[in-house]
Amino acid sequence: APTMGQVTTLTAAEVQAKVPLLTNPQPGVFISGGARVDGATLVNGLLAQATAKNLTIRHERVSFTSDGQVVTSMGPRQFDRVIVAVGAWLKEVVAPLGVTAAVRPQKGQLIELNVKDYPLQENMPVVMPEGERDFVPFGHGKLIVGATHEDDGKFNLAVDPAVTQDLLGSAQRLMHDVTADNITAVRVGTRAYTPDFAPFFGPIPEHEAILVASGLGSSGLTTGPEIGRLLAGSALYGGTPDWSEYELPLTTYLTSSAE
Repeated sequence: APTMGQVTTLTAAEVQAKVPLLTNPQPGVFISGGARVDGATLVNGLLAQATAKNLTIRHERVSFTSDGQVVTSMGPRQFDRVIVAVGAWLKEVVAPLGVTAAVRPQKGQLIELNVKDYPLQENMPVVMPEGERDFVPFGHGKLIVGATHEDDGKFNLAVDPAVTQDLLGSAQRLMHDVTADNITAVRVGTRAYTPDFAPFFGPIPEHEAILVASGLGSSGLTTGPEIGRLLAGSALYGGTPDWSEYELPLTTYLTSSAE
């Protein structure tokens, strides 16, 4: 794809020149179009933009009635369009509609390290070593290592010390001078996965006013903005766009109890 930019092979020395943090570099492949995103910063930016455009942001629990109405703290309400983007919680949210979503939760943990601040660190590429965790340098001495993919963790957001040690071990195999003292934070989250690991989005069959998106897994920061753009356009302008080039039929992931 054009957005990938140039794809070139690198020697171990060339890899280390791009990522001087590494003390045990390996030969690799460089993709110039790659990027890194801080999820929390992205979310805060989106919320700030929403507020600037006079959108109202509410923090409350909502649910559906069997006929598709949204129940809020103000009682049942009817909307022209509703977008449900609740990740791994989609299954329970759409259950009152008589719809079963093929979505499962997966736990992910990562560590944040304080490392030497190289002048070019803000432009260092993400490193995805074979058999190890990803290395994501953010500059100013901040390095993220992770994340894990724990199917048995589900919605458990407790930090697992054994996993923290495993992540640190992954870092130490490529950076010999890193110790537990370099760990400044541990982050834990829950992803949504489908049986075929593919995301899905669009109107729920038999409930066309309700749009859903889930199953993005660890691709959320990559595919999420584009899926959000497509869903927002559909909600604003109506109609039933043809999204078949992006995904399998929605009935692959959503089934109705009426069927």
